[in-house]
Amino acid sequence: MFDIRPATPADAGAISALLIALSEKYIAHEFTPSGREYLLATMATDRIATTMRDGFRYHVAQDEGRIVGVVGVCDGSHLYHLFVAESHQRRGLARELWRTAMAACLELDGLREFTVNSSLHARPFYERLGFVAVAGPRDVRGVVSVPMRMTVMARRARGRWILRSGRLCRRIPLTALEAGERITMIGGMPNDKPVRPAVNDGVAFLMGFLRNPEQVGSVIPSSRFLERRIVAMAGVAGARTVIELGPGTGGTTQAILDAMQAHARLLAIEINPGFVSLLSALPDPRLTVHLGSAQHIRDALIRSDLPPADVVISGIPFSTMPSVLGRQILREVWASIAPGGCFVAYQFRDNVVRLGRGVLGEPQIGVVFLNVPPMRVYHWRKPFDGAIPSALAN
Repeated sequence: MFDIRPATPADAGAISALLIALSEKYIAHEFTPSGREYLLATMATDRIATTMRDGFRYHVAQDEGRIVGVVGVCDGSHLYHLFVAESHQRRGLARELWRTAMAACLELDGLREFTVNSSLHARPFYERLGFVAVAGPRDVRGVVSVPMRMTVMARRARGRWILRSGRLCRRIPLTALEAGERITMIGGMPNDKPVRPAVNDGVAFLMGFLRNPEQVGSVIPSSRFLERRIVAMAGVAGARTVIELGPGTGGTTQAILDAMQAHARLLAIEINPGFVSLLSALPDPRLTVHLGSAQHIRDALIRSDLPPADVVISGIPFSTMPSVLGRQILREVWASIAPGGCFVAYQFRDNVVRLGRGVLGEPQIGVVFLNVPPMRVYHWRKPFDGAIPSALAN
């Protein structure tokens, strides 16, 4: 019998050993020698510990004190690692790990979609979970993977998360236990035919959001209406240097590029290597993609030979990160903006306002209702005199 619990930095060594052993046996042969070296380097103990510090959420499965399975998620939406020891394969553990991680993301953020860059070996398994390939196999640094996506809408009713997922929709009921307890799937992954969401579901989501915005989440990619509002509120058309934090798969990135002037520059800072590979494929010389954390924006500007930003746009989920990390990122944002520049954050929840109140002051707020669910868009302007709030100086 196994137990699933949140991982801690003390687990990094055991997680690393499990990832490397399984990767060498099952998937490393799919890559070039340099690709194999690169992949295994990302699984080293120090790299796992660093990803945990940077906000990646890991859960581990233990059997008699030994770690026999691990799942890792970054940005509350990208499945980064999912591995199970050979001794515990074909026992439903991988599914249980994924269900636990997915439900934890819903509890904390109400995310937009789940993505994974699958190895060729694991693709059939992810398809059974409900993921759909969005492109063919890609070779990045000698690592071959298939980008996959699971779009999910979620609402909570009578103590359950009711999910719809898949290329169209599937109903997946989850039991939502008390905070801190493990959340498990009721029954197996359904095999029913996909069905289109009913119009009434969309109305119910909107009304549920208006009544209880902290309890209703949806995993639908940002709508064109949201993208237009973000670009307009940020004044992208008049900006020379734009920074995007957490661009993900690049939907909002493309909207920003479409609105930018020909001589402007966009620096997209993304912590996930898989997303970086997708963003790097965008054929626009104005775009610079930087693999790194939002904690180090100024370093990324220096490396990219760019001046302080006129605009910083952020979609990173402040609701899922520790408050200390959130405030640190907001301080870095403020320090990276030129006098007169602005910061725009689009979020499901208002955590960024609470975190930023002592750092950025009070924002202007807009709500985009033509998005599922409706999205809050927050806007802060840095004074031309470069005044720094007292909380920022501490």
